[in-house]
Amino acid sequence: MKTYLAHKTEDREQTLQEHLQRTAKLAGDFAAAFGKRSLGEFVGGFHDIGKASKEFQARIRNPNSTETCDHSTAGALEAVKMRQMTAAMCIMGHHSGLPDLGGQMDRDVDGTVQGRIKKGMEGKIPDYSGWKEACPSLSLPSVPE
Repeated sequence: MKTYLAHKTEDREQTLQEHLQRTAKLAGDFAAAFGKRSLGEFVGGFHDIGKASKEFQARIRNPNSTETCDHSTAGALEAVKMRQMTAAMCIMGHHSGLPDLGGQMDRDVDGTVQGRIKKGMEGKIPDYSGWKEACPSLSLPSVPE
């Protein structure tokens, strides 16, 4: 099986599975304080599944790369498919803060929730389907409480 990386420094590599498992646990622990452990685990576990794309994996393995790669829309799109809009918004904003919801007229280039959903539904984000292979033992709530 191919090794999928989430983070890489000069002295350490963190696999995608390790990163998602640890983040899911940590986010679940934080969210337990307000009675939403499973939502926290869900968000933490899905937040970086876009890092399973060929584009992201090529970028992380090339220290001279200046390419950017949308990796947070992928997890948000999975949450939308499960009708988990709160989770989707949290995932979309895990680097930049909660995005505006936007509206149906938003375009795929708009940074709103609606715009990014369109971007994902139109196939304009890198193929992240390898995340299931990358994280075979990742167990997340299928629908958060």
